[in-house]
Amino acid sequence: MTRSQWQWVTLSVLMGVAGTARAADQQPTKSDPLDQEPGAVIGETGQATAPVDSSAPASPATATTSADVAVTAPAAAEAQAAVSDAAAKAAKGNQVMEKLNGTEWTIELTPMYGGKPKQPLSDTLQFVRGKVTAAGLAKDSYVPSNCTVTVGDDGVPVWETMQTSENKGVVFWRGELHGDTMRGILSKHPVEGNTEDYSFAGKQSGTVSALSPAASAPAQPHAAQANQPAPAAPTPSKNENPDAGKKRKKGWF
Repeated sequence: MTRSQWQWVTLSVLMGVAGTARAADQQPTKSDPLDQEPGAVIGETGQATAPVDSSAPASPATATTSADVAVTAPAAAEAQAAVSDAAAKAAKGNQVMEKLNGTEWTIELTPMYGGKPKQPLSDTLQFVRGKVTAAGLAKDSYVPSNCTVTVGDDGVPVWETMQTSENKGVVFWRGELHGDTMRGILSKHPVEGNTEDYSFAGKQSGTVSALSPAASAPAQPHAAQANQPAPAAPTPSKNENPDAGKKRKKGWF
């Protein structure tokens, strides 16, 4: 090999080495995992990503949703339990009302203020078709009234009603049923005068047939008698006392 040929071979080798070195410099270098920041995550490409801070708070949307779920679930369960409890009490009240219908109770009343009366006060309560009638109050034009029955948390049935009289006023009844015994409070609010409160107690004294609406309605005059004039009241004589023979109306009011 001549000297010129040897120089050409040497130059070719040097040029090849230089090209290989430039290619190596242009390729990206992979970082050493041991040289990364603590907590960094190494991906599949060998590159480190930013560390994840587990103590960072969740996003507002996520935090609100979690709180809402935590609060709403117990509230919904509590509301459902309240509805179920109310429905159960209403069903018990209806059952008590069914048993109370058609019964008659004799009660004794005691004034809550002012001492005991000389004679015991008594009355008769009748429960017919969901309404209450007090015999003593009926004489003073207190009309029968609708009755509501509820069952308290202690399981005691309670009935309540309000009766009115156009001339006398309003009375409020509240009674409790304890087996075959009834006791409660009567509050009388007269048109004139002070309020009178009574406690009462009694037991069932009989049963009452449920009258039909036609039977309970006042009797109508016969068609032939409808146009006849009413008979005139007798005129007392000069020596006759107009008030003679009249009896004073008695009642526990």
